[in-house]
Amino acid sequence: MITILIVLLSLCITLLAREIIKLKKRVTELHNETNTRVSSYNSETNNHIDSIDIKLDSLHLMIRETEIKLTEGTRKKLDSLMEQLIKKIPVTNEKLLNEVQKMRDDFLALRQNL
Repeated sequence: MITILIVLLSLCITLLAREIIKLKKRVTELHNETNTRVSSYNSETNNHIDSIDIKLDSLHLMIRETEIKLTEGTRKKLDSLMEQLIKKIPVTNEKLLNEVQKMRDDFLALRQNL
């Protein structure tokens, strides 16, 4: 009877050992699969981030070019307005005095001719 129990116990131990080995293999497979999934997700995320970085760089360049164009346009417009403003400013005292002196000289010359 004891022999039968020993044989049954050894048989149970053998079956349990096989199941433990199967479970260890399954855990290893699941671990590898999880690592593969995490790795692929990580690489996909990195690729997505890289594409976003490229798009951000192109947007930054476009914004910079627009800023440069606006600055140049504003500068040209400012120069044009400055020229118009300078034309509208009355003559300076020196120029005015020179014109008055010239008119006086012309008047005197005309008077002497008469």
